[in-house]
Amino acid sequence: VLYDPWNAEHFTQQLEEDLGLSRTAFQQSVKNFNSPCQDYERRIINGTLHHPAHPILNWQASHVLIKHDPNQNIRPVKREKADYRTIDGIVAGVMALAKAAEEQPQPFCMRLS
Repeated sequence: VLYDPWNAEHFTQQLEEDLGLSRTAFQQSVKNFNSPCQDYERRIINGTLHHPAHPILNWQASHVLIKHDPNQNIRPVKREKADYRTIDGIVAGVMALAKAAEEQPQPFCMRLS
């Protein structure tokens, strides 16, 4: 289980203890997001990342923004911090791709369902 360590330590610790799930913190930094975010975008453009037109994921994708740092590293962001339009599904997808690429470095096609 990858998780954002901000305010999730107790919950993920319970998952580990109760269900035996291993957990890995994924800091929400441009350093951690850059490579998997670029890979995620490349897979969308190349047609190798698919999802079954789920309405919530479509809704989130329609308002996710990409933030660039001075070195052109990227990460997904909401329009404004207080914005009710979440992007959690997109962020979770990028995080999952980061973990999958770490465990399986050869090319693969990821299918979201």
